[in-house]
Amino acid sequence: MTLSRNAAPISKISISVPEFIDVPGTNGFVEIRGSLAHGWMSGDRIVKDAFVHEKYLFLRFGGSELPARFIFGLTHFNNWAGTHIDPEIGKLPSSFNDFLRVFI
Repeated sequence: MTLSRNAAPISKISISVPEFIDVPGTNGFVEIRGSLAHGWMSGDRIVKDAFVHEKYLFLRFGGSELPARFIFGLTHFNNWAGTHIDPEIGKLPSSFNDFLRVFI
């Protein structure tokens, strides 16, 4: 849902480095790109008012003069918080400490 071009967009705020940039001191051998975003789910769902956490970090090794480059990365997507429609489950954890647990 966060990457699909066929799903309704999610309202979110983000900070990112969308293109690879050189890591200082590596003479262009190591490059980095990444993003961190926080979004809000809307619409008729089982969990109402849930949050979306997205982040990614990629490292590219090799530089432009070499015949091959290697890319290593991590992506993390998480839906959290909100209120479940089942009253026995009810409100889900949504404090700042819960955000830190999701972030880590």
